[in-house]
This record gives sequence, structure tokens and C-alpha cells, in this order.
Amino acid sequence: MKPNTPTDQTTAFSPDLDKLFKIAQEGEAVIPAIIQHNDTKDVLMLGYMNRVALKQTMETGRVTFWSTSRRELWVKGATSGNTLRAMRILINCEQNSLLIYALPEGPGVCHTIGNNGTHRPTCYYRELSLYSAEKYRFFADGTLYDSPFVSENGSYTAPSMQQATEVSSNFYQLTHFYLQKLTDNKAGQIAINVIFDALLMPHPIIWLHEEHHRAVMARRGINSRNESYFLYSKLEGGVVKVSGVKDSDLIRLKRYYPPEIIYLHTAGIVSMTAMTRHIESRWFFHETESLDYGILWTNAVNNFYYMSACTQNEEPELPEETEDERDFTGFDCRAWVYDLFRPDEPYETRGIHRSGQGIDRYITYAKLSSEERNYLSNATQLYLLNFIDPNLIGFHRIQVSENFVFNFAGRHSWLRSDKRVRWICILI
Repeated sequence: MKPNTPTDQTTAFSPDLDKLFKIAQEGEAVIPAIIQHNDTKDVLMLGYMNRVALKQTMETGRVTFWSTSRRELWVKGATSGNTLRAMRILINCEQNSLLIYALPEGPGVCHTIGNNGTHRPTCYYRELSLYSAEKYRFFADGTLYDSPFVSENGSYTAPSMQQATEVSSNFYQLTHFYLQKLTDNKAGQIAINVIFDALLMPHPIIWLHEEHHRAVMARRGINSRNESYFLYSKLEGGVVKVSGVKDSDLIRLKRYYPPEIIYLHTAGIVSMTAMTRHIESRWFFHETESLDYGILWTNAVNNFYYMSACTQNEEPELPEETEDERDFTGFDCRAWVYDLFRPDEPYETRGIHRSGQGIDRYITYAKLSSEERNYLSNATQLYLLNFIDPNLIGFHRIQVSENFVFNFAGRHSWLRSDKRVRWICILI
């Protein structure tokens, strides 16, 4: 048995490829013996037996090896107490190796010490990732029919919030999965993905943002259009929005479902947090290897920037629009706070649109009371909690011991129907 050396104790990969060559040079007639747990079938260790060691194992029932380093018989566990009781002995087809089913009778099996201070239960604790699995591991999921959310009003409407989140997450992770094949350099892989996310393909995030808004309205049978489908025709001076919504539908939603109109305004920002958590959960539970840092940072920074913009006394220049063409809300954050503080105020109280046609849906900063402005400012500052996230800097799984892995993230949560702002620390 070799002494506890630094190589023994760590998980570093340093294989002794000359082991069999050294044994052959010593001229000792031995056979390798694989020890497997009789009940769990876990592989526990490998040792070598000469004729005497094999005979003694069969006669005593105690697994006995021949120590190739000390050149003597070695009853497993004679000094450590980690003995092995042999239950069955099998020999392979070529009769050059043994498989022994055994039951451990001590606190462990391996001579090395684990993180919990005891002998490890197996000598095979260093895991090597296959090249293809380590570099190109990908996991995708999807909800085909998200009942009752896609058919609550009697007709099928798709996608639901969950489905939209899965579609966007799958798109980015699958794209990153293949882009990473362009180079073996991790920094280069991250750079390629970030450039793709920032310059070439922001569309899935924008689409997801608007689909979450639409999902809230679809539950109550409200028709709408996601204009992100026409994104590139809107980039020059245009605004991507959810249009095709009737004033009468918003009046009805506020009158009969006031908590839902509040959540309607927040759903877009919540969608990006949902995507982030979806990707991080895949990293943790499925150990996917797509390098999605650009998307996670985009979601966090974009939401904070958007909320900050809502606290400024500046209004965008909007074109004259008909009721069918205009966005359903304008600045999401302002409408959220406005309706949160005024749940009983009829929607039509917002006033007439400057065109003289329809209701003025857009809540300007001037329309907010001082209390509402302070609340919005505090909510924006609390959003910084979302940056307390080890995943943003590459820590997906925090290993405490061999059997305990965890991660955490700060999350700022917009509640649907009251004025409390919460933050939660999620243990994934």
C-alpha cells in the first residue's frame, strides 16, 4: 500500500502508466483483482494477487493482496481497519484478471482521506471528463403544451411564459454550443459568443421580453402583436413594442383583474431574470458547457439600465400612432408603479392620447407622485442584488464536500399586487 502523498490526496490527474511495466520487471507472478461492492456494485479498488494471496483470500474470506511495492502479503485493512469480506470471486474469459464482490467492514476503503475527514469509500474518486462531453455538452428542454396557461380562455394561445423562456434559452445555448467549436481557447470561445450576442443576435431576448407581456394578456383573451418579428425594420428610430391591443381590453383588465395589469407591466423584465435562472439551473444540474456569460450579463445590465431610465425625467420622442399601432404601456417600470399605487383607479383616468384618439397609455415621469418616484428609485437600487451571482464570473457549482454541492444567487423580485419589494437568495 502506498503512503498518503499529495498526489494521492488531490483530484489531480497524474496516471502511473508504467505500473504494469514495473511489475513485469520485478518478475513476480501476479494477477490484477478488481474489488466491487457486493450490494451497491460500486467499484472500490484494484489490487494484485499472487498464488498465495489468492489462496489465503479463498480460505479466510478476507481480501488479501500481494504488495508489489513492499513485496509482501497484505491483508486489506489489517492496520486501518478497512477490511473487505469476500463474497464471490469471478475470473474473466482469458483468465488473467479477477473480479471480487466484497463487503467493506470498516469506515472506508481507500487509504486516502476525503473532505469529511474519513477514509474515502472508493479509490476511484478522480473523475476524468471525456473530451467531447467536456467541451460540447449540451442540454435542451421544452414544454409542448403548458396547460392551463395556453388555453385558459377557451382557445389555444402560444407560447406561455415557460415556453418562451425555454425557446430563447435553447436558442442561445445551442448557438453557443456550436460557436465554441471554432476554437479550443476558452477566452476565444467566450469572445465569439459575446460578439454574437451583442452585435448579431439580440432578437431572442427582445422577443422573450415581449412574449411575456403577451402571455399575461392572452390569458384573458386579449389579442396583441409582438413587433420584434419585424425587429430589423424597426431599428432605425423605431421602437420594438407589443401593439394591436385595444383600449377596451386594457380597461377591462384593470377593472376586473387589477393584480394582472400590474404583473403585465413587469413581465418583460421578469422574463430576463427567468431566462438567467433557467440557464444557471442547466449549468448546475446538467453541467452544460455552453459559455453563456454574455447573455447573463446582458440580461442583468439591460434590466438595470431600463429601470434606471424609468427614474429619469426624460421622455422619448414617439411618432403619432393609431390605437392599433401604439405600444400597450410605454415605459414598463413607470406603469408598474403607477398601477401598483392606484389599483382602484379606472384605466380610462389616464386621460386622452395627444392625438385625440384613444387613451393615453404612456405614464410619464411627471405623472408619478413623489411617493411613487421614491419607490421606483428604491426598486432600481435593489435590482443591484441581481449582480450577487457567482455564475456571472464562472462559478456554477460550489463544492463543499464529496456529497454536497450548491450555488446561490441574489434575486430582486417584483411582486404582482402589493407594494413590498423583496429580495431572495436562491439556493439552487
